[in-house]
Amino acid sequence: EAESLLGFMVGEFADKLRSVKRMDLLDGISNKALEYFSQQDEEVTESIFPSITGTEQNFKTRFQHAQTLAAMGEVAYSRNKNDEAKQAFDTAKTILDKLYKIQPKNSELLKALGANAFWLGQLAMDRAEFTSAKPNFEEYLSFSKLMNQLKPNSDDAKLELSYAYLAIGGINSKLQKLDEARRALEKALAIQYELTEDLPQTDMSQLDIADTLEWLAETEEQLGNLQKAVVLREKVQFILLTLIDTHKSNGDLLEALAYSYLNNTNVLYYLGQYNAANRSALSAKANLDTLLQQDPSNEIWQLDLLRADVFERHLMALEHKTPDSQTITWTDFQRILSRAKKFHSLIAIVIKSYQLGGNWDLADSAIQLAKSKLEQLLSEQPANQLLLTALSNVYLLVAKQDEHAQNQLGAASTTNATSNAHSDKRQACQQAANLLQPIVTDNSGYAVLLPYVQAHDCLQQQDKVRPFVDKLALMQIKNYRF
Repeated sequence: EAESLLGFMVGEFADKLRSVKRMDLLDGISNKALEYFSQQDEEVTESIFPSITGTEQNFKTRFQHAQTLAAMGEVAYSRNKNDEAKQAFDTAKTILDKLYKIQPKNSELLKALGANAFWLGQLAMDRAEFTSAKPNFEEYLSFSKLMNQLKPNSDDAKLELSYAYLAIGGINSKLQKLDEARRALEKALAIQYELTEDLPQTDMSQLDIADTLEWLAETEEQLGNLQKAVVLREKVQFILLTLIDTHKSNGDLLEALAYSYLNNTNVLYYLGQYNAANRSALSAKANLDTLLQQDPSNEIWQLDLLRADVFERHLMALEHKTPDSQTITWTDFQRILSRAKKFHSLIAIVIKSYQLGGNWDLADSAIQLAKSKLEQLLSEQPANQLLLTALSNVYLLVAKQDEHAQNQLGAASTTNATSNAHSDKRQACQQAANLLQPIVTDNSGYAVLLPYVQAHDCLQQQDKVRPFVDKLALMQIKNYRF
């Protein structure tokens, strides 16, 4: 009976806690359960009857042990302890792989194997290691297909398959395999529409559709259809707001809504729609605040709240409004840099905010720190496009610093100091162009094209990038000047 209760706690009840994002409670349960499983492992090891390890009861216990480790991995992930999370998921995989050899047609086990593969893929994705993440997501898809072969009429199995296609779509989007991404996402969406056909708009199953539409929006964004991405995300937000009316404190809904607003903030910012972007940032902040009231220890939400706050302050500075506290603190900038792989696009925005506020010395310090961090990361991953783009934007901000220094020197343009400042500006812009030159193609997204065009505008070499200027215009990005 005790083990049956334990199974419920690390299985069905743990799923309920996940749905409301109560990782603090999940942490307590999984730690307590792990104490029990550690004791069981010792007893089995010390037993003079090795055959006990092959019993059905032991299979069940080992499976619950793996479920507990997976729960602990999710808790660690929510607290930004990704090394701990990976260790937990790796250990769970070792147990699950052994159990798979014993019962390859156990649908619960297949689901757990798929979920574990997903989390290992997600951790690699967060490190921007997209190539190594893809095999994990493919493994997730494989286990989900096996589930559907075992239970072709199971809604649960179909739903899991839609999630696996969603993961494949997401990783292909990151790898710039956009046609493959769109096909996988459309497969996911077809399954989800089938499953929700007879359900009301207030049924929680609509969340799956919202998630898939969000990924489709990102794919359209990568394809350069920015306005289409905005419209898709507005559909996502409508679905989520309808659900929140009925399920007011559901963590999954609040989190999905916060991220949809955050993603739209970024696109609207590039489109130059600063008022709409600011409203989107404020909506993201409101939802993240609500989430942090439920679990103040969630560091991912804390950092995403900082991301929304940085956007809001920068947008207010662009509109010449005065926020409550104008300057993003040095401590917050260091927090962003510590997660540079995830928050790569924020680095330049913070520095721009310092420059817009006239804090040129602070901007210079931030540039030096950012260059050092990004160059170090690129020495480990020299082909990482996100990091290359982030560093090129920092070089453009170096050029802005030099332009400011040149202006400060006044009208005496013949002086050596002014000449040097002008030369430094050109050198910084050339560095930005050189960095992006190997990765710019006709299929590049706006995040790569924009700094590349700006660098050539700075160098007064607009003719060299005329096709890319035209492409940005098709994306409705008009502000491409240095």
